[in-house]
Amino acid sequence: MRCLRILIVDDHEVVRRGVRSLLSARAEWSVCGEAEDGLEAIEKAKRLQPDIVLMDITMPRMDGVQATKVIRQEVPEAEVILISQNDPSVGRTQAADADARDFVAKIDLSRDLLSTIERVVGQRNPNMMSNRRGGERVALFDVLPASPSTSEEPALEQKIGGRMSQDIQNEPWCGLLDAAAPRDHIVQLYQDEKFLSRAVCRFAVSAINHGEGVILVPTSAHWNALRPRLEAEGVDVQTAQSCGQLTVVDADKLLPEFMRNAMPDAPLFLGLAGETIAQARGGARFTKVRWWGEMVNVLWERGDVAASMGLEDLFHKLAHDRDIAIFCSFLMDNFDGDVHARMLPRLGQNHSHLIPVEDYARLERAVAAALREAVGPADAGVLEQQLLTHYAAPLHMPRSQAMLLALRETLPLVADTVLQRSRNLYGGAAQSA
Repeated sequence: MRCLRILIVDDHEVVRRGVRSLLSARAEWSVCGEAEDGLEAIEKAKRLQPDIVLMDITMPRMDGVQATKVIRQEVPEAEVILISQNDPSVGRTQAADADARDFVAKIDLSRDLLSTIERVVGQRNPNMMSNRRGGERVALFDVLPASPSTSEEPALEQKIGGRMSQDIQNEPWCGLLDAAAPRDHIVQLYQDEKFLSRAVCRFAVSAINHGEGVILVPTSAHWNALRPRLEAEGVDVQTAQSCGQLTVVDADKLLPEFMRNAMPDAPLFLGLAGETIAQARGGARFTKVRWWGEMVNVLWERGDVAASMGLEDLFHKLAHDRDIAIFCSFLMDNFDGDVHARMLPRLGQNHSHLIPVEDYARLERAVAAALREAVGPADAGVLEQQLLTHYAAPLHMPRSQAMLLALRETLPLVADTVLQRSRNLYGGAAQSA
């Protein structure tokens, strides 16, 4: 059986790399050439005489539809499969109009491209039909190097009289923490200690202003940072503790009370936590109670991931069984690929809301710009719409964060490229502020 010769046509190198990676799963297939636009595709199709042409639709100089029409006339032995971000119904119509043999949406390449090629080849020449081989799915895209950021953004915050600036108070996460309701389980990712303090104080101050009881379980170091900020936000900490509205427990002291064999003991934890909540309710004085703590983060920072997630599962149960709002914070990098691939899906199992960064608008701009750089302006908007339409986020989060996770689920190596570029743009904007 002779080798199947394939010509790849797309104006983005990242897409061509990804397609090459997919095609490498078939040893009997060979990429005979690549082209960046329709005119180059016609020239190379004439010269290389491929069996299959994988043709993008939206390209400079000449689009894929026009190029396909020419190739089908001048190189009739070449079968063309259109590839695009377009809606599949539109893409198939374009394929039929151009006399292409089939259409594959870019979002579905890793799932459908190889089988589509096999079907087209098998229909034309059964002797060239390759056998399907088992094994792991091949990653769709290679990583592009990130370029340095030159973005400029407005200043993120100013501290005025010990209180948060109006810009920070208007962040969506502020409203989320202010209105935290029973059975909410909110998780914050942070690297900046000031962001941690701002979020925890917002959660606690709102509880006190709403006449709710609040339990804080910080490390001693973080309590030393939180207390003066609470007081700057107008909380009389000593009075709040004396009347029972504010309960403060040392995380490092409470944690060993229920840890057994390096894992949290469920009955011990739920019993201790239940007693603490009952005391915080003060009889009927505080019918609603909130809890923020960092025992899970203490375990996380030690590297005890299983114990940390096990404790989060117990907190999730506690929120439902005791009808309280829970907020936790992780020293975790939201722009880390492993965090996106492993931890965020796990956190989706035991949390209701995610606060991934402090500045949601800056994240939105960074992700949008990174996506445009990775796949091109023409395809970025269509890809975003398709990804978010089919993606069910495991917990409530900003739209741009859901976009990153949807991209990782569908196009994992493009996700790495976009994530790292987003990091540069988000961080560069903060430095220029």
